[in-house]
Amino acid sequence: MIKKTILVFILLVFAYTAYTQTVWGVKGGLSIGTQRWDNSQREALFSWSGDVFVENMAETGQLVIYGQLGYHNKGSAIVTNEYINPTNGITFPRRRLKNEFKNLALVLGAKSYNDLSEKMGWYYKMGLRLDYTLSAALLYSNVEQYVNNFNYGLSLGGGFIFPIMEGRAILFDVELNPDISRQIFVPPGVYFNSITNEPVNLSEQRVTNTTLEITLGFRFNK
Repeated sequence: MIKKTILVFILLVFAYTAYTQTVWGVKGGLSIGTQRWDNSQREALFSWSGDVFVENMAETGQLVIYGQLGYHNKGSAIVTNEYINPTNGITFPRRRLKNEFKNLALVLGAKSYNDLSEKMGWYYKMGLRLDYTLSAALLYSNVEQYVNNFNYGLSLGGGFIFPIMEGRAILFDVELNPDISRQIFVPPGVYFNSITNEPVNLSEQRVTNTTLEITLGFRFNK
């Protein structure tokens, strides 16, 4: 019910901005993902994200409503040392393995733009986010059925805006995206390492995503 409500709300705002005086833009760049597995923090997953956004026009200092749609890689990483399988003698080199979720993210929120000088401004923003998982690459091979394809959370951030000509501006954007729902819930049991195919005993796993995104973009008048 929560996911459907968020989705309907976001779509209504996109429809609203389509019929008002709006600006739009694109942004993309670095994404740093974190998760907790086995009640411990995994290493960060370094990847990328990209978004398009639309927002209504307003005077400096006023709140604007914005909608955003993008592609986001989320997850975590784990580094394994060189390992020799005692059964067949196969050597597995040291490597960095990923638990990676490829998500589409739809965001509805509010921004406030403020001036720093004639050539530079800043803004802050907060929104609700709904994610849909397109695919997942997991360290354990038999946990795919426990992936939650629909997730929701918050989108918090801000940045700087640099006008470059009439109706055009460059953005430097920083965004923190903590999930509220779980990306995956794995009950306790025996699972298999997707690299070595060896059995692994896992305790109950309640995994949520958090990403930090640092991006550059362009903002255009409609």
